[in-house]
Amino acid sequence: MESLIDLQDKVKKHTESMVRSCEIRLQPNPNVRMEEFLYEKLDKRLRPKMTPMIELATILTDAGNDFGPETPYGTALITAGNYQHRLGQAELEFVSNSADVFLTPLRRFLEGDIKTVMKERKELNNRRLDLDAARNKVKKCSKDDPKLYEAAAKAENDLRVATSEFERQAEITRLLLEGVAGYQV
Repeated sequence: MESLIDLQDKVKKHTESMVRSCEIRLQPNPNVRMEEFLYEKLDKRLRPKMTPMIELATILTDAGNDFGPETPYGTALITAGNYQHRLGQAELEFVSNSADVFLTPLRRFLEGDIKTVMKERKELNNRRLDLDAARNKVKKCSKDDPKLYEAAAKAENDLRVATSEFERQAEITRLLLEGVAGYQV
């Protein structure tokens, strides 16, 4: 179980690191990332913005048209603007595909499976604490003292219940951890 917990912790750490690094690569401006995050949380569509490449393409094309498409300089500027526009469109497509194909499944994994495993691990820890408390209660109750016989019987029953709940939670947690470990295969 410890090896599964260690593996799950590594998977979580590295997956979060990959998501963070990809988000930074796809949108290096932290202000724009924050704006996108807020719009996403508010379920609103973000207005499409011109990327620097497309903005440069527009400037080049406008300058080429001002100089005249019949002049060599104007033609060169228009041609460069068209290629710059294609690069900008390819960048937009790359960012969109990366987000849809790579980041979205990773986020879903972190927000779904990993979050569930973490919740169940916390519950397992709570069950272990309950079990420890029940064991301590049984130790404190002496069966030799007739006054404490009922308390000892109740403490032993509580211990059986706590043991049963701990084992059930341990099995649930183990199955979820094995599921996360299965993603590595």
